[in-house]
Amino acid sequence: MSTRRERLREATREEIKATARQQMREKGTAGLSLRGIAAEMGFSVTAIYRYYDSLDDLITALIVDAFDAQSEAMEQAAAKFPPTRYVDRLLAIMESYRNWALENSTDFQLIYGNPIPGYHAPREITVPKAASGMYLVGQIMADAIDAGQLTVPKDYAQSAAEIDSGLETLPDAPKSILYAVLTARFQMHGFVMLEIHGHNVGTIADADAIYRHLCLTFLSTMGLKSPPTGDRDHERTT
Repeated sequence: MSTRRERLREATREEIKATARQQMREKGTAGLSLRGIAAEMGFSVTAIYRYYDSLDDLITALIVDAFDAQSEAMEQAAAKFPPTRYVDRLLAIMESYRNWALENSTDFQLIYGNPIPGYHAPREITVPKAASGMYLVGQIMADAIDAGQLTVPKDYAQSAAEIDSGLETLPDAPKSILYAVLTARFQMHGFVMLEIHGHNVGTIADADAIYRHLCLTFLSTMGLKSPPTGDRDHERTT
């Protein structure tokens, strides 16, 4: 059990992160500063260093939190369906990606937006976090292949060598799945980034419907089909 001092320290760290998020909402990620956070909290700048060694340390903590929250949202969405409901699980994940981004646009832009001047992410920390959500997609697709419910098109299975050499996000998965997962991510992410920045306004009347269609079209391209009626569990899991 943690001590009272440890709980107070953790509560202060969380307050610093909450204040940093508010600062980013008001000024953008480039406007983040320890001096501004300290002033908002009534702290001295040196007091902030008792909780975070540097601004980079704080930014990394915010990035980790954001990726963890995004991955958790995707996992919870998939968990609403039984393991063999591959189409439902993948569609739920893809829709949760967008929903989380719209509900947490500050965090989304922190991890996917313009780089923060002077900040260099520790790749050994941030890359595994960034890959976790896509790893879930890849795992479900691999399970669907094993179950005979998904056939990766030849264009994905026979990607060029220069593409293969760069697919290191999910080293345990077949290259064809990695390529397919990245393709799904590019489509999802491109749509969401345009939407977050208001570029879909005036061109798309029903963003929900268009995004869902985009996701379903990708799944159809993968040849993903539902299992026979007798093998389906029509009830969502609780």
